[in-house]
Amino acid sequence: MSVGGPAFYGDGGRLLVPLATRFETGAGGNTRIRFYSLALGDGALTPVAAELPAMGGRLPHDTSFAPDGQAFGYTTTAYLDACEQYGFFVRLDPAGQGFRLIDAQVASAPTIRIADQPQAVGVRGWGLYPRGYSWAPDGQRVALAFAYRDCRQDANAPAPAYLYVATFGGEALALGRGSAPAWAPRGDLLAYIADEQPHTVRVRDLANNTEVTLGLGELAAWQPIAAR
Repeated sequence: MSVGGPAFYGDGGRLLVPLATRFETGAGGNTRIRFYSLALGDGALTPVAAELPAMGGRLPHDTSFAPDGQAFGYTTTAYLDACEQYGFFVRLDPAGQGFRLIDAQVASAPTIRIADQPQAVGVRGWGLYPRGYSWAPDGQRVALAFAYRDCRQDANAPAPAYLYVATFGGEALALGRGSAPAWAPRGDLLAYIADEQPHTVRVRDLANNTEVTLGLGELAAWQPIAAR
């Protein structure tokens, strides 16, 4: 049995766990990604979102719940070889029977696609790697990043990361180079790591499209709003 990264339910008594048996796991760790609820009290394992499409790829290690506590999401890759991998984000809503796929694409420039069906992902000859995601506080949007490597040139070629904000209704906004987004609790600011050397932490005001540089760093996190 292989286990991905779990996430606690809001009640604290259960874990949401991606699981796969060794009979379901193929080359590079690819499997059909399925989720289960694990009760911490008695160890009962119950399928979750079994009626929704199950994507193929490696078991995710960044599963997290949306702010509503019902939907959840993850990023992972479908493995072809050491360079060519297809990265994507999936949002599953077991209560509303909702499915959204956001995957990295390459047209005339790096971009993303938002789909409501488990369509084939990836672009042949490219390595497309997730570089972090963050739920908006309203749960209707997600900030996410992907790195893009042209494997046809060199398996060790640079893989610049690009940052996006996507709605689950199908709209996307490209924010330029960056990774590891972190949405502020009030939803007006987005912190991220600029894709430059040395890495710096920047904060963007999404309403005014302005930003400030805070200094060197590899990861950003916001302090929760204190309860009153």
